[in-house]
Amino acid sequence: APLAKNTSTFELSLIQKSRGKKDWQIRRNYPETGIGLFYVDYNNSEIYGKAIGLVPHLRLRLITTQHFSWSVRMGMGICYYSNPYQRVPHQNLQNETIGGYINNLTPMQTDLRWIINKHLEFQAGAHLIHISNGSFRRPNFGINIWGIQTGIRYFPVSNKPQKIKRNLPELKNNFKFYPKVAIAFVEQGQPDGGLSRVYNAGFYTTKRYWNKNKLILGADYTYNTATYSYLKYNELKRGEENKYSSQASIYAGNEFELNRVGIVLQAGVYLHK
Repeated sequence: APLAKNTSTFELSLIQKSRGKKDWQIRRNYPETGIGLFYVDYNNSEIYGKAIGLVPHLRLRLITTQHFSWSVRMGMGICYYSNPYQRVPHQNLQNETIGGYINNLTPMQTDLRWIINKHLEFQAGAHLIHISNGSFRRPNFGINIWGIQTGIRYFPVSNKPQKIKRNLPELKNNFKFYPKVAIAFVEQGQPDGGLSRVYNAGFYTTKRYWNKNKLILGADYTYNTATYSYLKYNELKRGEENKYSSQASIYAGNEFELNRVGIVLQAGVYLHK
């Protein structure tokens, strides 16, 4: 289907610049936290519609000097998508990107800021906005919007609130063990097909370091009923359908602690596919 040359995105966010009232804010170099209302117009309403979502987000400063700073912002939320793929009651077969009304909305952004004075900042950077639903409803190619931005930020009082600095207590660096279980759903086969269950179970252990990060080592096992149904229907792997409908993996990762919330990056390998 045709894509418009331009899209329009609007964001209204409530942002708090941390001053160090909590220990984790000092350990993370005084980040910004916020929640944003996003509105995305793909400029082709008959096919792609519009999206409106609510996204919690976090901005971390990577490099800060007296007059310049470099930061990244990450968020993940939920959005309503107005015109997904559908056959009835209103046919929209051209939209092969989004298959359902409820989707994930993930904005990522990086920018450089020139701090002119305590009231004015000039900024320029790049951003990416991703919308999809993890194949909960198909089709689900997803839509990515990337772009560059520039602008002026004005602070009526000051862009440098007084920061709290104090000595922080040492946190325990002991090992901890966690079990986990989960269930997910995936739409099988063609759009408007049945929802199949995906079961997951596993365990992992963590060890804190630097008073703000955790090393993660773990293993998990997944069983996909959609794969089982496919093998049974097509008479493949007779007698071994359960075996080939599951997979096991081991993984390692890192958790960036933000008080009672953590951001986890991990990678692993499959032991059985």
